[in-house]
Amino acid sequence: MLYRLPKCNVYFLYFRLFFSAVVLLLFFYPAVSAEDSSNLSEKELKLKKAIAISSKKMIVNNLEGFMIFDGDVKVIKGDLTLTSDRAKIYFKNEKGKKESNLEAPPGEREISLMEAEGSVHIVKGTREARSDKAEYHQEEEVIILTGSPRGWDNQYKVSGTKMTIYLKEDRSEIEGSNILFNPAAK
Repeated sequence: MLYRLPKCNVYFLYFRLFFSAVVLLLFFYPAVSAEDSSNLSEKELKLKKAIAISSKKMIVNNLEGFMIFDGDVKVIKGDLTLTSDRAKIYFKNEKGKKESNLEAPPGEREISLMEAEGSVHIVKGTREARSDKAEYHQEEEVIILTGSPRGWDNQYKVSGTKMTIYLKEDRSEIEGSNILFNPAAK
């Protein structure tokens, strides 16, 4: 004897599948400048622009122009991975503010800012960083870590009160810094 799911559960599953597909489409947005895009193929451009976000729970507020991700949040953009307990993203409007442009279709909205909090962990290549809070400013490609930020790779370990990472320029600024060179050496 086969067990049949009640109709309401089947509709709920269809809704979740449809909603998941829509969310994936939301994160294909323009993020590459004109000078960068001239040397990339169309496929490479799409991969560079994509952001994938997963979490246990997601809340979408189209009127206010933000999305909240809660529980085991994982954000992947290119070779950068960010994990945290919670994250909130804001969509850019035509004036560049946090609120979204409600006229733009969901697939054409651009992310302006992402705030992550709770056990933030960032990995990019051999470099890693941890903090209590992080802000990712999409247009500038800048990450600001606060709440006991610390970073490391195979050459050093650094900590401070505030860490600003400039991804485009491959540089960082650390306020109240402490650094240990060659941490693997004994």
